[in-house]
Amino acid sequence: MRTLFLPHAEVVQRLDALSLLAPMREGFIAHSRGRTAPGLVRATSLAGHGIARVTGVGLVPDLPAYSLSSAATSPDGVEHATLLLHDLESGKLLACMEAVHLRAIALSLGIAIAADVLARPEASRVAVLGTSDGTLRLLKMLRLVRSLRQIRVLEPRPQRAEEVAGRAYRELSLPVRVSQDVEDAVQDAELVLVTAGTAGAAPLETVPEGCHVAVVDPALRDAVPAAELLSPALRKRARVVVDDRSIAREAGWADAEVDAELGEVLSEPPARTASEITVHATVGLPFQELLAAWQVFDSARENPELPRLELTRRRTS
Repeated sequence: MRTLFLPHAEVVQRLDALSLLAPMREGFIAHSRGRTAPGLVRATSLAGHGIARVTGVGLVPDLPAYSLSSAATSPDGVEHATLLLHDLESGKLLACMEAVHLRAIALSLGIAIAADVLARPEASRVAVLGTSDGTLRLLKMLRLVRSLRQIRVLEPRPQRAEEVAGRAYRELSLPVRVSQDVEDAVQDAELVLVTAGTAGAAPLETVPEGCHVAVVDPALRDAVPAAELLSPALRKRARVVVDDRSIAREAGWADAEVDAELGEVLSEPPARTASEITVHATVGLPFQELLAAWQVFDSARENPELPRLELTRRRTS
């Protein structure tokens, strides 16, 4: 069996985020019911040479494949990632694909799915606290579930702040403003994206009533634990939903702070009051990458022009 190799451009071309929303919702429900492989996300510092991350086995019901993936971030912040897609029955390697875009879309879709079930239906004003290479992608995924009408960006690097705000204005056709402090950024926000945090940065203390907050694990060399991006008082006040309880503990969330896993609230959406603050803390789970990878593979496998190599040892009589 020849293994299909899919470079970055092919992955970007073949990944359709909108069509992944429904299967990914079902995947989160299956995960919380113990029907996927256990969540496992490990990050290891390479002693000044960046960070290496390994995710667990991606497995979901009724999909005839499983995935294994790894990623590395260089000291200057450049990410590299690879995903291996295996046949579930035989274990043969179906495809090897570049996975930076795939991982980012899978993570962003999880954030959008959580916002869809936890945020108020009318939520449309967004505050972005800290930026990353994926900030615009996160906003685009949010637009799949909410009609956004305003964005405010808080970023300590002025040039970076203007760059992100300019791109958001051009690519999303929405009014965007750079804020100078947290109070201005969140004053009327209904959706808050906390996308970065470094040692010494003050945690978010308060947000407006009824706000939904998405906390993205920064995965930076000098980053504080994800839970510490919010103050203890805000964590205690909010309904906190995580992707996976065991991984949440490693990110600094106390068991008493966690109200539910995302799959649990998707299967039985809770009643929401107008004033309730909700928090979704995400790291991305292996099954999310698998769903995205299978979509790419399924679209590409009949194309004879894509590169393939024979990696398995041929049996001899």
